[in-house]
Amino acid sequence: MRTSDGWTRRAAAIAGAVALLTPLEAQAATRRVQFWATSSGGETLDSADGTGNPYATLLIYLMGVSTHPLPRFAADLRDRTLEITAGAMTPETEPSLIDTPWVLNPTPRGEKRVALVLTFSDYSASDGAPSLPGAAQDASRVARAFENADFIVTRAHDPTRAQLPGILADFARTSARADVAAIYSTGHGVEVDGVQYVLHRDHRIGDGIAGLASAARWQDIARSASARRLDLTFWAGCRNNPFP
Repeated sequence: MRTSDGWTRRAAAIAGAVALLTPLEAQAATRRVQFWATSSGGETLDSADGTGNPYATLLIYLMGVSTHPLPRFAADLRDRTLEITAGAMTPETEPSLIDTPWVLNPTPRGEKRVALVLTFSDYSASDGAPSLPGAAQDASRVARAFENADFIVTRAHDPTRAQLPGILADFARTSARADVAAIYSTGHGVEVDGVQYVLHRDHRIGDGIAGLASAARWQDIARSASARRLDLTFWAGCRNNPFP
């Protein structure tokens, strides 16, 4: 196969330009990194004394002070959560995180960041799920932390089952125009056979496992983050199965 000198020079120029890209810029597809406050089958803590979820407390702290790449950030979040909860909460992060060099601080010039803080705390409309006062506190605390880290924040607190699809669709459109998108969510969570569900404020606990068909799937919530470079999703609720 023959190539002209012009094409050879052009190919060399393209190769040189690609070599100058950062790892995030060189990736063809957006990277989605998922964080969980506890491992599969685990429960999380909710406090009404102003501190909320300890995982949220440490996330807020690290978002303000960490200048480490994301792998180190995740390790610090995991280790400190284990320490402060005496092992009651065992955070997890996707293995793909290891080659993601992005940092929270400082914000790269020109990088557009958006975040959705989606929290469920008032379960008085359900038929037995206890409300989560700590989650209500975390809604404001986490939103401020994202704003301080230069994210444009959308807040959605205690939406009903009917409201949630519109919230996710709006954020999907917003995040598609951003470089980095993040979702923080908490509330009552259930995990059955590897599928993770988020219970709406009006979820009927009495329907048992069959009722999960009307619950939101965490995978669908996480998918609404669709930024150009990096999507971060944080689930701070439980991942156990309370149903017999």
